[in-house]
Amino acid sequence: MRIIKENIKKILVIRLDRIGDLVCSLPVAQVLKSNYPCASVSFMTTPYTKDLVMGNRNIDEVIVYDRRMGFFEKIKFFKRLRNSGFDTAIILSPYFESAFIAYLSRAVLRLGYPRDRGSHLKHEIEACLDIIRPLGIVAGGMIPRLDTCIPEEKFAQEFMLKNNILDSDIIVGIHPGASQRYRRWHSRGFSRLIDMLVEEQKVKIVLFCGKKDMKIIDNILKSVKRAPIVCGPELNLKELAALIKRCKVFLGNASGPGHIASATGTPTVMIFGNIHPLDSEFKWAPRGENNIVVRKKMDCVACHPAKCFYHKCLKKLDVEDVFLAVKKCL
Repeated sequence: MRIIKENIKKILVIRLDRIGDLVCSLPVAQVLKSNYPCASVSFMTTPYTKDLVMGNRNIDEVIVYDRRMGFFEKIKFFKRLRNSGFDTAIILSPYFESAFIAYLSRAVLRLGYPRDRGSHLKHEIEACLDIIRPLGIVAGGMIPRLDTCIPEEKFAQEFMLKNNILDSDIIVGIHPGASQRYRRWHSRGFSRLIDMLVEEQKVKIVLFCGKKDMKIIDNILKSVKRAPIVCGPELNLKELAALIKRCKVFLGNASGPGHIASATGTPTVMIFGNIHPLDSEFKWAPRGENNIVVRKKMDCVACHPAKCFYHKCLKKLDVEDVFLAVKKCL
């Protein structure tokens, strides 16, 4: 199919998965807007991640797709989508659901992952940018950027005042959770690290957590000598970004908050375990000179996290190695 640039006037970008995936997709919106300045760019995402694209200068419309919608609600949703006049749909994840939504949008031009699996071996940012290459867009080495607005900045300032955090304080943000158990460094490691940072670097620690992280947080609080400030799951993702932006360093497992931290410009230390191509730092490490990956190099043969019961790559990771990485960023 021959692509005529002048015919591309209304673009639908579809990304319906997790936080880190969406953050890695932000450069796509940026290059689309710069290469097609007269076209409208709509970004479809989920209720959970929508805050990350709200107010983005490269996105004209945010469409929220809720999988929990009832049958008749979905009928109305897709009817509106079909009548929206999209001529181009870009599918940024290799899932049938996203491809089917693109089909229902009636967009004549639909771009998605190629049939060969080579894209899965690239960094997620490059894999996303490869999808729009047929549009004549060649971009690489891009770093996602996440801006916060006045309401989120006000929330962050009030949080600082409420918790007696001064502008002169050095803050280290830590998120000890992750969506999968095989991505989580043990809580005793975080506890020892917090004690070392407080005693040797004289920093203030802010522990970030979601609803599923509360047990991990409790274990850490039971073990540390001085309780850190806990920032619970009640805030939205843009408020989380505004708080992380005030940290001198952010530390976490391979998970969404680490990608948010990097996108706000905060130096980030991210802990990786397994070396499976779809899960390793080569695909998911945050981009930028101020980011450090910490991993215990086990180099297991045929590494696959779902088939591993031991996860020695995380269990054997030394606290000192993580401490040195954070200290380097400080």
